[in-house]
Amino acid sequence: MLNTKFSQEDIYKFAKYRDNQQNNKLKMRFVALLLLSQNIDIGIVAKIIGYSEQSIENFVSQYWSEAIDSLNSFKYKPKEPYLTQEQVKQVCNWVRNENPGKIKIVQKFQIV
Repeated sequence: MLNTKFSQEDIYKFAKYRDNQQNNKLKMRFVALLLLSQNIDIGIVAKIIGYSEQSIENFVSQYWSEAIDSLNSFKYKPKEPYLTQEQVKQVCNWVRNENPGKIKIVQKFQIV
């Protein structure tokens, strides 16, 4: 069962984070929590902000388990590159010198 019983302090924090957030996607997280704090059904909240109910449930769970700061950023972790730094330099130098017209040509470049 989703725990949406937020204290007045929680609600104040949601509003503060919403008002200070520049990224609209992140801002919508706090809007969702504010709407839930007003006992608005999660299905209605999902329709209002354009997120799935599962996403909103994830925001609530994340708030309770990791605190509010965890909602204020994306947890994006970039993938490790396939090429080493030296290989990237080789490709960049080759592109600068050869100026290939298409990405397919770059993809076929053989690293030494």
